[in-house]
Amino acid sequence: MATKKNNNNNDNGTEERQYSTYTKDILKRVSHISIEKELQEIREKKRVIPATFDPVFKSLLTNENNRGYLEDLICYVTKIPKEIISKNMVVVNNQLPIEKYNNKQMNTDILVEIERNVINLEMNAQKEIGIFEKNAAYYQKLMVEQYKRSVDYRNIKRVIQINFNDFKYFSDEDIIIKFQMTSENGLYIDPIYGEVYHVNLAILKKLWYNEGKKQSLNDFDLKLLMLCASERETLDELAERDESLMNVKKNIEELSDDEDIIGLYDVKKAAEWEKNCTKAYFEELEKDIKKYEEDVKKYEKDVKKHDEDVKKQEESIRKQQQDVKKREEDIRKKQQEIEKQEEDIRTHQQIIEKQKEDIRKQQKDIRKYEEETRKKELDQEKKQRLEMAKNLLKENIDIDIILKVTSLNKEDIKGLNF
Repeated sequence: MATKKNNNNNDNGTEERQYSTYTKDILKRVSHISIEKELQEIREKKRVIPATFDPVFKSLLTNENNRGYLEDLICYVTKIPKEIISKNMVVVNNQLPIEKYNNKQMNTDILVEIERNVINLEMNAQKEIGIFEKNAAYYQKLMVEQYKRSVDYRNIKRVIQINFNDFKYFSDEDIIIKFQMTSENGLYIDPIYGEVYHVNLAILKKLWYNEGKKQSLNDFDLKLLMLCASERETLDELAERDESLMNVKKNIEELSDDEDIIGLYDVKKAAEWEKNCTKAYFEELEKDIKKYEEDVKKYEKDVKKHDEDVKKQEESIRKQQQDVKKREEDIRKKQQEIEKQEEDIRTHQQIIEKQKEDIRKQQKDIRKYEEETRKKELDQEKKQRLEMAKNLLKENIDIDIILKVTSLNKEDIKGLNF
């Protein structure tokens, strides 16, 4: 039995390796077909090589004809005023020839200086392990270089990094996310460190292909979409909505027609697909198959425990039924208590209504008393004025004067008897 089991394991291992090799070959053939189709559509002028490809990214943004476009990107992301950027921006590393792209020692990122700021623009085309660590390392390298170059640390330039990400990494839906060194409570910002921005191109593409949200994109959104557009039709539509992007569109199309860049793009895409079919991936697949066998064995053990679990569940159900009965009894008691409370409330409401009726009667009696009191006061007041008028008439005072003094009318005075 033991020998048979070992043989079966060996056979399974062979089948797993054959399965892995077969799958890998299939993926390679599919990858090759996909790459060839994309390159064919680029040459047929249906597609373009997007600016997410490093040589196109750098050629596009360091082209003097696109200076205004680069200024707009930096202005909108960093909020540095456009007039300051236009007057002071200097592109530092704009001399890297295309044929040197494959040399790993050559830097294809973009550096510009604006007054006391050094700005690094990075294009992250794929969500790879260590991609942000690489960005952070380059950011730190730029900071160190500032300290090496300047004798007076007060003249150190602030380093700003802008990462254009053609994939979604952060959970929120913000297009631009800003990072800076702050205190724990967020009230204070460390002025020594600069800023790092992450621009989420993937969200913009999602909005662009949603007809319901497409028209909500603003001018800056359109400018960002130029960096990740891969279809000429999309470039045309973006340029139609914003004429300032016409030069950018033409530049991307010219770069996509360049056979040297197409060749570099072919090599890069092939390398990406090959990377997705690495030995490590299929070793992981074989581990999954072995894990599946272990899961089967575990399942067999679980089956043996099934009867015990069923008994436990039945006992649990009985207990739950008892609990349900107890809860139902509790509910009935609660309902009785509620009914009593409702009866008490009705009784209390009746008492309140009676009290309200008593109050209304009291208020009525008070108003009647006040009216009678007021009438008596008016009668007394008039009596006093008549007595005054009578005395004035005895003294032969003019009747018009008496009318003014006493506020009586002639009819009241005529009825006086003296």
